[in-house]
Amino acid sequence: VPVVAGGQRVHRSNSDPDLLAALGAQTKTTKQHCVGPELQALTEKFWRTEVLLTRACSSDGPSAWDILVQRAANAAGGADSSHVDPYAALVGPLARQAAAAADDLLHDLEAWSMELQRHSPEDWNECINVLVQCLVHSDNRQRPAA
Repeated sequence: VPVVAGGQRVHRSNSDPDLLAALGAQTKTTKQHCVGPELQALTEKFWRTEVLLTRACSSDGPSAWDILVQRAANAAGGADSSHVDPYAALVGPLARQAAAAADDLLHDLEAWSMELQRHSPEDWNECINVLVQCLVHSDNRQRPAA
């Protein structure tokens, strides 16, 4: 389902990766002209993490994306009693590996975020604007009709 933010469609680039290869010994190495090697590595880490989370999620639990968003949103929450463990829905032998991969991905993503804020605040603001609009759109779509 395409997401519309700011009147424009927002979609993943490379939305059809070879996800099985992402977990195998061989990594899919496609050359992208617009993405440097560091960003390509982060992208591949995201896909590997998404596959691990998907495989470790209980069938009636949240999606891998929902787990990542919840973990990112709760990262600054601290030891609050209302804090919900985003990894509670992970089951099976991949649960620990998936949680560790998600934490590692979000740690790397935080470094990218700080670099963008530091070196290009206007781009950072634009990025956050799109993300907030996507989250608001997603939240409105999931709410039951009154």
